[in-house]
Amino acid sequence: MSDATPEITVEALPSGSGGRANVIVRIPGATPVIDRIVLTDAKARDAFADKVCEECSAVDRSLILSHLTQAAADMLTELAESDATESDSTDLLDLVRNNKNVELFHCPDRLPYVTVPVRDHRETFEIDSADFREWLSYQYFEANEKAPSSTAIQQAIGTLVGYAKHRGPTRDIHVRLAGHDGNIWLDLCDAERRVVCVTPHGWTVVAGNEVPVRFIRRFGMHPLPVPVRGGSIDDLRSLVNVPDDDDWILLVGWLIGCFHPTGPYAVLALSGTYGSAKSTTCKVVRRLIDPNLADVRRPPTDEREIFVASSNSRVIAFNNLSELKDQHSDALCAVTTDGGYAVRAHYTNRDEAIFSARRPVLLNGIEEVVGRSDLVDRSLTLTLPRIPEDKRLSEAEILSRFEALRPGILGALLDAVSAALRHRDQIRLERSPRVADLAIFMTAAERGMGWPEGRFVEAVFRNRAVGHVLVVEACPFGPALLALLDGGPFRGSASELLEVLCRAVEPGARSKGWPTNAKTLASEIRRITPDLEEVGVRVHLPTRRQGRDKKRVFILEKASDPRAARAAWGDGVPNAAHAAHAAHPPATSDSTGSPEVGA
Repeated sequence: MSDATPEITVEALPSGSGGRANVIVRIPGATPVIDRIVLTDAKARDAFADKVCEECSAVDRSLILSHLTQAAADMLTELAESDATESDSTDLLDLVRNNKNVELFHCPDRLPYVTVPVRDHRETFEIDSADFREWLSYQYFEANEKAPSSTAIQQAIGTLVGYAKHRGPTRDIHVRLAGHDGNIWLDLCDAERRVVCVTPHGWTVVAGNEVPVRFIRRFGMHPLPVPVRGGSIDDLRSLVNVPDDDDWILLVGWLIGCFHPTGPYAVLALSGTYGSAKSTTCKVVRRLIDPNLADVRRPPTDEREIFVASSNSRVIAFNNLSELKDQHSDALCAVTTDGGYAVRAHYTNRDEAIFSARRPVLLNGIEEVVGRSDLVDRSLTLTLPRIPEDKRLSEAEILSRFEALRPGILGALLDAVSAALRHRDQIRLERSPRVADLAIFMTAAERGMGWPEGRFVEAVFRNRAVGHVLVVEACPFGPALLALLDGGPFRGSASELLEVLCRAVEPGARSKGWPTNAKTLASEIRRITPDLEEVGVRVHLPTRRQGRDKKRVFILEKASDPRAARAAWGDGVPNAAHAAHAAHPPATSDSTGSPEVGA
């Protein structure tokens, strides 16, 4: 835009090619003069100035012509810059198209990626990422001795995104670990881009260029050490505060299960008082699989953050939880088993942002934070004892010892994973916990570790039985219900049951979350029915109204044998956890073998 006088304005709006523009002259008190001319042509400007003067004789022709000439110069400058940008954008695209080591592709959820050569290896980036922009800018500078404009880069990125989506192949993208052709690939995330290939016959460290899968490295990922042979998983026990034999078996099983390429996975939940080394244990455990700038993090504020974390790391680890909200519990169930979550994408009305990744989960808190039965079935819950002051070491000393032992421990874990690949097709479990895939994978690993076959599954059943007891005890009315049933069975409606429970527990003694109406009570009983059955309570849930008063009748009764609780109203399947407990009572830990770990 050019100003002829404070009262007169001249606008030139490009219209088509060849310097054509819609030119508008606005004169106060007169009708605007508009014409489409070749603004860059002097004769066309002269003719338009004459036209303006014919329609408004008081206007100075030379002034109009002067500003038309300035508008033409501005247009030529803009056209030159546009041509330069278009040329830069074309050059950027040529740098990608002419490089045989560059591959454009998209993953199954249609997100576009690119694999590019970087020195002596290849790296994979999201196309619309800062990392790829930096690579593209550097390639342009190397070829042209100048920097490309940001507009040219943006135009090139847009074109490459379309090419990757519509003409590129579909490939899976992996973070830290992947499965391919029956083998497992572990990205060490080191500067040399080395990867460990685990097969049914062993493992070896290979160069990144020899890897058939595409790894992407997210911000905050730290390198694993190069594993060495000859180490022992038992070396880890002196570094973590897990003296109980069952808990140790569960910890090792969870670690090995983290190497399963597809899952499902389990939640490892650590609890204990102050000074039980929960955080230190979590750091040590995570650094064997997926070390990160923040090994353990504060709990999320909403469930979306859990799924975002699952896209950016191999292990999800949250520290110092005081409670686990229902939505977070449901999200963790989904992350370990289903792996899917969708929300509306920003700045759109219909598009969705989809997160799809299964991940192992690591939690810790002073109290048992896993309080819902569906998450209990997916969890391995460990209670860490307080460490005596005369045996406590600093975290720095523990982590220093760990760094010295970590390559050997990692090598031993990979030996166990190789054994799992070798034997997993031969495993047939007589009874399976909810984490059945983990149980099969770990049972297969036992054959290569010298453990009695089935040791992990037995520990899972015992652990799950304790977990269900904790769920019932954590329920606001759970202890009162068990006390009520000690006096005999209950038969009646939810309203009648709530009335009985309210008489038994004074208002001031009721826990947070005490049901305020019959509907809430009935819903809670349905939710904890599996837990009640596990602790020996027969539960009959009404399916229709009965009797003259058309009540929905609940029947609850303590069984003399917990194994009969399920069979009473169900399909006759005995309680596997109780059976496992009876056949293999819990192992007692050696009081002299308690590890010395940091607070």
